[in-house]
Amino acid sequence: MDKTLLSLSRFFALIPLWSLRARTVVLALVLGFSLVMAWGAWTRTTLDMTIVSFIDQDDPAIAALNEFREQFGSDDSVFLVYRALDGDVFSARSLQAVQQLTQELDNWQTLDPAAYPAAIDGEPVVLEELGKIRRVQSLSTARVKSVEGDTLRSERLVPETLPESAAELQAIRDRALAEDDYRLLFYSADGRYAGILIQTVFGAEPIEGFTPQIDGADVTLDLSFSAFDTDSAVTLDVDEQADVQDIPFQTVDMFEYCRFFTAIRAVYGQHADVLEFHPVGNPPMNDFINRMLQQMMVLGVAMVGVFVGLLWALFRSFSAVVWPILTIALSLLWTWGATAWLGVPMSTMLVLTCLLIFACGIADCVHVMSAYFGFRREGLAHATAGRHSPARARCCAGPC
Repeated sequence: MDKTLLSLSRFFALIPLWSLRARTVVLALVLGFSLVMAWGAWTRTTLDMTIVSFIDQDDPAIAALNEFREQFGSDDSVFLVYRALDGDVFSARSLQAVQQLTQELDNWQTLDPAAYPAAIDGEPVVLEELGKIRRVQSLSTARVKSVEGDTLRSERLVPETLPESAAELQAIRDRALAEDDYRLLFYSADGRYAGILIQTVFGAEPIEGFTPQIDGADVTLDLSFSAFDTDSAVTLDVDEQADVQDIPFQTVDMFEYCRFFTAIRAVYGQHADVLEFHPVGNPPMNDFINRMLQQMMVLGVAMVGVFVGLLWALFRSFSAVVWPILTIALSLLWTWGATAWLGVPMSTMLVLTCLLIFACGIADCVHVMSAYFGFRREGLAHATAGRHSPARARCCAGPC
């Protein structure tokens, strides 16, 4: 192992000499490669901050999830937990607000954009994003099943026309709290909190251009389907050996979640004087991550400023500040661009990798420069100091 590390040290010691001898070619290659990586990062970057980004796409769990989506649709949803400001989600004021909000989300096409803010936290409000909604469930849509003799009844828990008397509202409350299936799902046991479930189509939409095999131009129905044209009994032949076509689903970009959630915020924000909302789910989580990343950009610039100050305080050299920052910047750019060109979405794991590159890059640069300036103080020439610095830096960074 020691011989191998020594050989690597000698190899890296020769790189500065080779680079200086062919500096024109090296600079051209670095510049060209950096431009290619920058172009890929600018045009091909996709973000995937969802939980499934932590799982390999060939994992059986992903296959099971896709099979679930093929049969039942998306499991991606927003759960709007809300607290009634008057302390009772079954009060006439709270029920009216929930009923109106549910209707607005269900029938978003009828909403007037002029009645809503143009942007929220710098993100434009596009009500057409609400087209991703598949179903809305709330107190105003919940139904209670009951049996009377031979009749199965399915009635609304909260009638469409809200009662005005306190006695009728209390009856609704008592009936709701007696329903074990809905209690702690759509409302809390004390009646202070409730929730609205907004189901979406995120993650269950086929990729663009996907055509099911059954819809192919060369597919025809066999004669057994002609039985549907008559009133006779229908008997179909089923091929048990047929291959089931897998549906390739679209990858949901983080910004799609953000645009969708911004539209949701614009709608439920109109009822903030009655209800206090606490949204959970993938769209609000990705919106939070997006805002957090924007803050991290500011913190990243501040962190670079701190490192610049430290490098200047340690080495009192302009080049000792510029070259480490440039080296780390190119490393981050190449990592980002390579993942974009490979079609790998930018996930939380890759963000952590970039932070690791920054931290290790600064440490390595400081070790190499410390070794270089140490050799220079000992009287070694520039080329000799540069050749021996990597080996000494490795000794400083770990056991030699």
